[in-house]
Amino acid sequence: YIWIGENHRQKGDEEKALVYYEKARKLFQDAHDENHQSMGDIYNNIAIVHRKNKRYSEALEYFKKSLNINGKHLPSDHPTIAMTYTNMGSIYLNFGQYDLAMQHYQRSLEIRLKSLPPQHPDIAKSYKNIGLTYERKNELKQALIFYEKAAKIRHHSLASHHPDVIKVQRDIGRVSLRLKYYVSN
Repeated sequence: YIWIGENHRQKGDEEKALVYYEKARKLFQDAHDENHQSMGDIYNNIAIVHRKNKRYSEALEYFKKSLNINGKHLPSDHPTIAMTYTNMGSIYLNFGQYDLAMQHYQRSLEIRLKSLPPQHPDIAKSYKNIGLTYERKNELKQALIFYEKAAKIRHHSLASHHPDVIKVQRDIGRVSLRLKYYVSN
């Protein structure tokens, strides 16, 4: 059921994916312990669907369950743990809870810096998320610093025409313009 759900999610049919993820969850709970490692993946998949459909409270609940289970089975510096912190940070960002978002994004970055090569795109993603959080807090100089860190890695690890390179360049341009506007006024 997990793979059927994943197939539907990849095709953009999140509600059908959720039906199959819930079937997988129910079957797995009946056959195994609630804290079995695979339950962490199932909860993560359910959370992703809820987040995509802007059901942020439900998404956060399932991300927390996933983190709790994965924390029991994986090393504390495992990339899966970092991704869950990133996902939770995105929920807090959507709630406007910037300090909580920042805490989760920074925890994700700490893990990625320990567990991934220095030019890995996921490290750039962490820098970009931190930059976005600073931008939302209107701390533009800090935002620019982190966007530039993300850009440096993305230019090193991705082609110049890759969408992630283009997006971070737009972020830098937008924040730079805002900084010039504030300085001139």
